[in-house]
Amino acid sequence: MNKLFKWMQQPLKSHKIKGLGVKTLEKFSAAGITTIQDFLFFLPRAYKDYSFITPISDVKNDSEVHLQGHLISVNESRTAKQHIPVFEALLDDGTGSLRLVWYGQKYLGNMLERGRRLAVFGSVQMEYAGLSMVNPHFVRLDPNQSYQGSIKPVYRQISGIHSDKIHRWILELLDGMLADDWLPEPILAYFNRLVPGCPALKQALRKLHAPETSPELQLLKKHGNPFYNRLVLEELTLFFWQSEQMKKKIEQRGYPVFQLDEKPLNRWRQSLPFQFTADQNQVLRELVHTLQGGQRVFNLLQGDVGCGKTVVALGLSLLFSQAGLQTAVLCPTTVLATQHFQTASRMLQGSGLRIALLSSELERAQQQKTVEALQSGQIDLVIGTHRLIQADVFFKALGFIVIDEQHRFGVQQRLSLLRKGHRPHLLSLTATPIPRSLALSVYGGFQVMQIRQKPAGRKEVHTILKKAGNRASVVPFIKQRLQMGEQVFWVFPFIEGDQESADRSVEYMYRELSERYFPEYKMGMVHGRMEKSQLKEQMEQFREGKLNILFSTTVIEVGVDIANATIMAIEGAQHFGLSQLHQLRGRVGRGERPGFCLLFLEEPVSPETLKRVRFFETCHDGFELAEFDLQLRGAGDFFGNRQKGLTDFKFAELWRDRNLYAQMQKDLPMILTTCQTTDLQHAAEKAF
Repeated sequence: MNKLFKWMQQPLKSHKIKGLGVKTLEKFSAAGITTIQDFLFFLPRAYKDYSFITPISDVKNDSEVHLQGHLISVNESRTAKQHIPVFEALLDDGTGSLRLVWYGQKYLGNMLERGRRLAVFGSVQMEYAGLSMVNPHFVRLDPNQSYQGSIKPVYRQISGIHSDKIHRWILELLDGMLADDWLPEPILAYFNRLVPGCPALKQALRKLHAPETSPELQLLKKHGNPFYNRLVLEELTLFFWQSEQMKKKIEQRGYPVFQLDEKPLNRWRQSLPFQFTADQNQVLRELVHTLQGGQRVFNLLQGDVGCGKTVVALGLSLLFSQAGLQTAVLCPTTVLATQHFQTASRMLQGSGLRIALLSSELERAQQQKTVEALQSGQIDLVIGTHRLIQADVFFKALGFIVIDEQHRFGVQQRLSLLRKGHRPHLLSLTATPIPRSLALSVYGGFQVMQIRQKPAGRKEVHTILKKAGNRASVVPFIKQRLQMGEQVFWVFPFIEGDQESADRSVEYMYRELSERYFPEYKMGMVHGRMEKSQLKEQMEQFREGKLNILFSTTVIEVGVDIANATIMAIEGAQHFGLSQLHQLRGRVGRGERPGFCLLFLEEPVSPETLKRVRFFETCHDGFELAEFDLQLRGAGDFFGNRQKGLTDFKFAELWRDRNLYAQMQKDLPMILTTCQTTDLQHAAEKAF
């Protein structure tokens, strides 16, 4: 194993870094950062350029600046209610003066005095007293001391860990990192042909974490910069490797001809309280025809939110049961698995199918009973989570696998389930509409199918745009719906936020909105860092109507079907791609009552953002939204901030990089034959 690759796979806790203790490591682990590679690949979300000194006369609202000047006044006071210490000062640089204010920092009394020269760094905001900097960082300077500011990276908030500490720890790791790359030389040479000047991994990471000059920073902000592209090329190479391994293992299997009696399937469809759409019937016919023709079902079924993909899969499970074969439905979360289990139990009632749920969150005795029943063939259809792919699960005759939201499972996880059957067929479902050409590029081994029609009678959700500052104006409307017994989802882009993004974080706004507007209602909160048991409890309470409002991140984006939830409020809407907004909007209006989607936009709202959300306001077709988003801005963040709904890429963006990936698909097969691929295999399995 290559030395650098081996070093990068080491647990972060194995390195002694000053200030990085057990509790901090636990916080990183909860955020998915457990190895040295995880930490080094945790890139800044933004940069603050303090390398240039801005004259106060040029300062503008909502700008990040580095100022230098003298304090011409310093006043100390306390807030009226909580007696929090407040220091207010006026900084003058000869071109003008600016108000500085610090809250809750009583130690500053010994550091700020009239006449003191300071270098000040921070955000300028318009307040009641005019342009101001609140709680800025500063450096005390001697009268004639020159001071050069730097470029400060800003990292995503992790449980209150300051961004400066994260930066310092990452730089310490980079100092100890080997300069030699871990990828084989033929691949590195190929990267240089694709991107001239493509650097070694250490150099790329150093520039991304610590740009030294404004020109370097401007280069980083450009699409195609060699430092970021080094990570993109590596990620696409690993994705290609895993995809090829998947196809090779699947293609080695043969598939028998099915002799099917479609009468039970037709009787079942007629017994449903709704009619199949034409698209559902067409997809089911094509899948049945594939089975009858002795071909494998190896399909990706795309369908908009609420279009009825799951019921098609359930119908097919009837045919496999008729042939004496079992069906397994793999779901990414217990919430989704439980919901599918309840739906299947209701829709397949009277069909004779024996249905079970398998999740690690169930009682051990119940899990064991289900595992034994699967092995003995007493279960026809099992719906479960990752628990299905564990080593102790065996099937008597697994013939059909359904993977819901397949991008949430790695290639090895999918292969693990496929190995549990004898020539099993595979149907993968995705609720994110993506252009067919892109789907074929990413999922090259699949036959791609689409369901575009919505079930008859499905009501459109009313979409309402609001400035975040006017949030209070919709509170009476929300309370009116709550008094009618309806429920509300309130979604935020971040779990926690710093001073600048607090109103976009679920933890801060849960407290703020609960106390200010809804003290008489029962609230809940869910996000991805909660204990599974706690998250499940909150979801169940909301499902049972014990909570009126559920504050959440996008963990409720897929699979939550609560008919009584009629309002979806989304804060910081410009931080989501249109497809992700569409997924969220699809969570409400699923019952008899009309649904409402409230989008709160932060000011200033750019013309491009306004154009996007105005289109979203009137369009309810996920495929049209996807095409519009791609035409408007490429796919920079078409799938949300990080390609939600396609696959878990950290650096690549498959629409933006589609031509690059198409070229790599042509070139890599030959190049990989000249490489030692053990490390590549390990890295690909970890990444995907």
